[in-house]
Amino acid sequence: MTLLPHGARSEYLDLDGGRVRVLRGGSADAPPLLLVHGGSNDNAAISWYRMFTEFGSDHSVIAPDLPGFGGTVGIEPLGGPAAQADFLSRLLSGLGVERAVVAGVSMGGDVALNLARRHPDRVRALVLIAPGGLGDRVGNRFTHRAAWWAARMPDPLLLRFSALANRFVGLALRAVVHDVSTMPPEVVAEFRREGAVPAPRWDTSATTRPTSAPTGCATTSCPWSGRSAPPRSSSTARGTRSCRSGVPGGPPS
Repeated sequence: MTLLPHGARSEYLDLDGGRVRVLRGGSADAPPLLLVHGGSNDNAAISWYRMFTEFGSDHSVIAPDLPGFGGTVGIEPLGGPAAQADFLSRLLSGLGVERAVVAGVSMGGDVALNLARRHPDRVRALVLIAPGGLGDRVGNRFTHRAAWWAARMPDPLLLRFSALANRFVGLALRAVVHDVSTMPPEVVAEFRREGAVPAPRWDTSATTRPTSAPTGCATTSCPWSGRSAPPRSSSTARGTRSCRSGVPGGPPS
């Protein structure tokens, strides 16, 4: 991977028998901010490309490429958001970080939720951007059940579908970005490079197997989710719950 956001520097951490690429920004003495990228063709540089200078002004930014993504090599892809969360806890230990503000986008949001649930002492505050694991379901009940069954196909079959999908990276990008012309060309190029990577490097389990059930997505990943409510301005589906507490296990803000 060649993309390096402005204000970021690449570091590598030996962990779990491989090398983890970690993009760092800001001062090491500042409060830690852990950024968790999305799935599919994503990596830390793509998700957080424009954030390092801004966030680095008052935080020590930590943005790893999860196993199966970006520049992280030598570690087998992990099976789902819970395993990814455990990996992030080990990563923080390896970096000498006890607690951090944690922000996650899409799949990374599901991983961040699981980090707060499984390792609450690691999370000072939680920021979720269009997170997986909180929506009621994918589309209607029929499309959700179909997606749920498809996500549980054996990995060899999933990898073949992933390889086929990678041939249509441009279509995939236009499907998730409102106006691709607003994206920096170097980010688009990196997204395409990731799409050209052989499918076995992808973490298909974490990407396609979020916190879900046959009839809907889990909405109880946060221990306080039963006491929270969606923001009034939210355009998410009715019944979706959001975690707005600054501290895991604390009252909604």
